Amino acid sequence: MQYALGKDDKTAPTSGWSTSIPKGTDAGTYYVWYKVIGDENHTDTTPVCISVTIAGRKITYVVAFVDNGVHEIGDQKDCRITVRSEPDGSKAYDNYQNTRMDAQVMPNGSHTAEKGSLIVTLKAAYLDTLAIGKHKATINFKDGSVDVEITVKEGYVVPKTGDSANPALWLAMMLVALIGFAGLAVTGTMKASRKKK
Repeated sequence: MQYALGKDDKTAPTSGWSTSIPKGTDAGTYYVWYKVIGDENHTDTTPVCISVTIAGRKITYVVAFVDNGVHEIGDQKDCRITVRSEPDGSKAYDNYQNTRMDAQVMPNGSHTAEKGSLIVTLKAAYLDTLAIGKHKATINFKDGSVDVEITVKEGYVVPKTGDSANPALWLAMMLVALIGFAGLAVTGTMKASRKKK
């Protein structure tokens, strides 16, 4: 018996015949041809083909981590979504195609995608444009997709007076002012009490 790998199941190969049975490890379809070699009393048999398919391992995509999945308008925080692929961790980035928000294509500059396995970053400026409530971000791959729920909440926007204001500084100044007023009130009461005496 002799064997050879062909390009299809229609035409027998003219070279590469061997007594060794072909072996394959990569996913795909193989066309294995075989024939019996004759001797002085027999002729070779007509080559016959058997198609053999090795299926690829199924890739599963898992949302590993969501940072700032609850976005407050005006907080200037991006939402980072990390997706892991199993069993091959590199496939999440290699097979990534796009991200949609509520089934709609996201505009340019609204998000980025980078390795590790796959990190999709939804920009805060884009999230600020979404309506208050729950939204579905769908991360699409060549062979699957995952959904992530994003909640947009109304945030507290500090009014601006030319320079960007710091709410913590405002609170500290108000606290100092209240303590000062309280001190003046106590001092005034003590002086009035001494005069009466």
